[in-house]
Amino acid sequence: MIKLISAGEFWVAYKPFIIAFAVMVVLAFALLQFLVYARRQAEEELRRLFIGDIDLYLERLENNKRLGLIFRKPLMLLLKLDGYMKTGDDDRIREIISQLDGIKLEPRDKVEYYQKRMSFFVSVGEAEQAKASFEKLREYLHSVKADEVDSYREIIEEGQEIIRVYLDRDTTYMNRLLHKAKGTEHPILRGVMYFRLAKLAHFKGDDREREKYLALAAETLVGTEYEEIINRARLAPEILETK
Repeated sequence: MIKLISAGEFWVAYKPFIIAFAVMVVLAFALLQFLVYARRQAEEELRRLFIGDIDLYLERLENNKRLGLIFRKPLMLLLKLDGYMKTGDDDRIREIISQLDGIKLEPRDKVEYYQKRMSFFVSVGEAEQAKASFEKLREYLHSVKADEVDSYREIIEEGQEIIRVYLDRDTTYMNRLLHKAKGTEHPILRGVMYFRLAKLAHFKGDDREREKYLALAAETLVGTEYEEIINRARLAPEILETK
């Protein structure tokens, strides 16, 4: 027969193990809380540096070993990608993209990465790579049925619009884009659409429409990265070929 032991006897026999396990649980919980706090503090610092001192932001990511303990490697690479895309360091951007292409990304990282990958290759005019990035994004969202969710469906539509405007230079898209802009309440998004209409008007060779849409875009894009581009485009429209 199996001999049952009392709670008191169990405590006496296994007391050291129970205490050790309890201490391990407490330490693990404390470590987890510390990591959460440290990650939050690091995110706030990096966000501040990204806006105010991009060089120091990148220096932190490249040389601060503590950040490598706080953030996962794919996230570190994505943060670096943000920084180098802001500074326009194409060589480093390509190096990081090459690294990210060879890493298995978590679902929450994939959508962000494919969007940034597409954005870079659009900016340098590499249509094949940009479209390949978009296809990876669309295929992934479809595979997890995220393309049935409004917010993700909008991401796909935005990608399609960027390709039609920036890569295909599809001037037949202008009427549809104008209708979309007029129905968009968010001023920044509406301004971006008017800017894209100005690009398409430029591609079509319609100077009057280009100026009209640049003026409309300027009304709501003050203080954004588009403001300088619009001002330059009014003086030298050829900048719309690449911006």
